Amino acid sequence: MKVIVTVCIKEQDKLLIIQEGIPKAYGLWNFPGGHLYTTESIIKGALREAKEETGFDVELTGILSIQRSLLKENIVRIVFNAKKIGGHIHYNRNEILDCKWVTIEELEKKDINTLRVSPTFLDIVEDIKNNKNYPLEIIKFFK
Repeated sequence: MKVIVTVCIKEQDKLLIIQEGIPKAYGLWNFPGGHLYTTESIIKGALREAKEETGFDVELTGILSIQRSLLKENIVRIVFNAKKIGGHIHYNRNEILDCKWVTIEELEKKDINTLRVSPTFLDIVEDIKNNKNYPLEIIKFFK
């Protein structure tokens, strides 16, 4: 099974979104995340992806959702809630085109369908609006 970790970084009422620069998702807006390395834990992978794609150190505060890919078999996405605890915006411009803070209201005011978002983006936004936050201990079932 391939595991993808995604991090929803929150600061006050804002969320951090990134614009993808990699060829298969070029220009799409998304939440920071990526594939888990086979040698790392799910938690360490989420912390690494947040740092690589945003420059921020984060504290994972819970799990927003766990999703199974409907497009590909054997892929699970674990979406974490997180808060920024250090660092500053810094990212590899070959992989990330832009990085910005937005509110849920700003996302809703823009026609989100014209924002060019990743396939899972809308599901994550809906979970954020519903204040989902499951305990991190759920991860122990994914060893």
